[in-house]
Amino acid sequence: MDMTEYIYPELIFIVPFLNVTGWWIKHKTSVENKYIPLILGIFATALSSFYIYSSMNKGIWESLWGGTVQGIFMAATAVYANQLAKTSKEEDNDNNN
Repeated sequence: MDMTEYIYPELIFIVPFLNVTGWWIKHKTSVENKYIPLILGIFATALSSFYIYSSMNKGIWESLWGGTVQGIFMAATAVYANQLAKTSKEEDNDNNN
């Protein structure tokens, strides 16, 4: 199973951008951590919908639907990658003690 079966390859650049945005929100704003995935999902949905509408010549409803699905997948991928990094860092610290 390939990730490109679910996420458009031309939109994959949004995932690292979401990771940086999530880090910025966590460290530079007063937003609670529980709202960060929701904010990233909304942001990814908006970016995806705009891209699909402008580049793929789809209709507005098709762009919104596709952008929502792609946005959820990308935000979930970014949050999952963040959790993997955090977990591996915690495991490294546990092994050093």
